[in-house]
Amino acid sequence: MSEVKRGRNNPMYGKGHSDETRKALSDMMKGENSPRYGKHHTEETKKKISDRQRERYAADPTIKKRISNGLKGRKISEEHKRKVADGVRERYTTDPEYKRKISDRLKGRVLSDEWCRKIGEAGRGRRKSEETRRKISERLSGEKNPNWMGGISYEPYCPKFNKKFKERVRAFFGRVCVECGTPENGKKLSVHHVNFNKMTCCDGTKPLFVPLCGACHTKTNHNREYWEEHFTKIIEEQYGGECWVREE
Repeated sequence: MSEVKRGRNNPMYGKGHSDETRKALSDMMKGENSPRYGKHHTEETKKKISDRQRERYAADPTIKKRISNGLKGRKISEEHKRKVADGVRERYTTDPEYKRKISDRLKGRVLSDEWCRKIGEAGRGRRKSEETRRKISERLSGEKNPNWMGGISYEPYCPKFNKKFKERVRAFFGRVCVECGTPENGKKLSVHHVNFNKMTCCDGTKPLFVPLCGACHTKTNHNREYWEEHFTKIIEEQYGGECWVREE
């Protein structure tokens, strides 16, 4: 038996296959033609491969970058994407440790503006199924919600804070969001209680209101002291303390 030539003794050392040759080799080893067709690595083998890859990454930080550059522009078929997504979903539901590891790895990670833009564009126009909405609602309801304020959202509004009154607030500010300037377009702007007091029209406190778009209204759930001071200053300095159209 002839000796197998390795490393520098191999006549192919330092040379790379052409794209045509690579494709031919890949096609030749696909499916049932592959010597590993129908076989699977044991858990022990998978762990060894994983450990070896980690050692390689730690020893040579440029490996990840070279792999990333090599995959740029590569198109993945829809079938491949579906299989990857199904595999991830299955691991999420059957392996709690997998979920925890991903969560720990992503903690403190800040997404770039470009990445946020791409995520926004990819999700625009997509509608969540009723099942997904129900699960999100259950996961974020009541005390589970990070914006939970002890149940004050269930407190009743002052009866004077009705549809007619809210229309007078929107009209006073020209039907645009006070914070970002987004005009009302098909969907009515929210009328925000500047002092976060739902009974402000009934309990003798000074009633202050501003119209806000959905995105800006959501922001007011955090750092309430800042937003109360911020909108109070706008009303006092720019509108003379007025914030709704007075009835004749």
